[in-house]
Amino acid sequence: MNIIFALYNRLESNSGFHAWSLAQELQKIGHNCVIATPEGGDRTDPESPLRVMGYDAVSAAAAEGSLFSGAEIDIFHAWTPRTVVTRFHASVQKFIKGGTFVHLEDNEDELARAFLGERMFAKTLAGGGPDPFPAKLTHPLHGQAFIARARGVTVIMDALAEKVPHDIPTCCIWPAADDKIFYPRPKPEALRKKLGISPGTCILVYTGNGHPANFRELRSLYLAVHLLNRAGTPAKLIRTGQDYFRCPAGYKEWSEEHSINLGFVKDRAELGELLALADVCVQPGSPGQFNDYRFPSKLPEFFASGRPVILPRTNIGHHIRHLEEGYLLDVADGVAICDAVLEIMADKQLEKRLSTGARAFYDNNLTWEKSARKLNEFYGQA
Repeated sequence: MNIIFALYNRLESNSGFHAWSLAQELQKIGHNCVIATPEGGDRTDPESPLRVMGYDAVSAAAAEGSLFSGAEIDIFHAWTPRTVVTRFHASVQKFIKGGTFVHLEDNEDELARAFLGERMFAKTLAGGGPDPFPAKLTHPLHGQAFIARARGVTVIMDALAEKVPHDIPTCCIWPAADDKIFYPRPKPEALRKKLGISPGTCILVYTGNGHPANFRELRSLYLAVHLLNRAGTPAKLIRTGQDYFRCPAGYKEWSEEHSINLGFVKDRAELGELLALADVCVQPGSPGQFNDYRFPSKLPEFFASGRPVILPRTNIGHHIRHLEEGYLLDVADGVAICDAVLEIMADKQLEKRLSTGARAFYDNNLTWEKSARKLNEFYGQA
């Protein structure tokens, strides 16, 4: 089959990597895939026939019949129903012979509400709202209509099936990591020195962006590191990613006291090195409308790296064995994270068990090959 994966963001994002990895596996079993990105940057990988093309290039190639050597598009997989994706879909819809599938990786309404604010979100639901609507968000009305016309919907967590009309087939596809980059290994001492971190410092690593929906969760990480240092345990938080919210001056000053923010890291190999440096990997948060419906993209990389993982009892946390594969918290806030880190650092047997268990969970549950086979079957059945 000829398949397009339409991303809402650049390829060098966690969401983009998920689509790219599945497409790579689908190519191995005989499908012809193209990754379409809104930002262009057409490229080919000499080690793979998988093509990455900008929206405009895909539209032009589809119009002239050269996208798939004269053949039409069998499947258009909208990698989320974000507005930028649905607009692109409209531009190539007449070239889609088979069907459109939609992928859900978040509670889209909750994200839109967080970014727009309660008042503007309510206006949007009533038919008003911002004009133009933000391209990187899902419109609560138009996005749902787009999903309702899909042949099938893939979801990153089973709970997201609640957001899909009952007559639309769904399939849960878990993400994995790049096994060449994320794997258990000794700590890279040269990197620790390069970052200016003193020996004996407890290192926490968090790889991800900040935005209005997770602002408070990020704040809890900074609080945890502050509390660790105040309790006499030297600790440093290493962060990657960008922040898409207004950061109060006082908060910014406080957050920088015990943290290193490396910003957007394009080379995923560098992320693997950073996670290898970690004593503990932490996913902050608590159950609720935001977290219950997501599978944080960084978690497969945390587990693959074979480091103790602290996470809340929500989403993938429901599948983790406490004190064996991960350290589960009812609410992973600053105080609870601090206490968990102290317990892990004081008990070497627990630290080793959590490290080994994290990797075992990854090996048993998270592989791109398995997810791609499941997706391939879903394409044929939906």
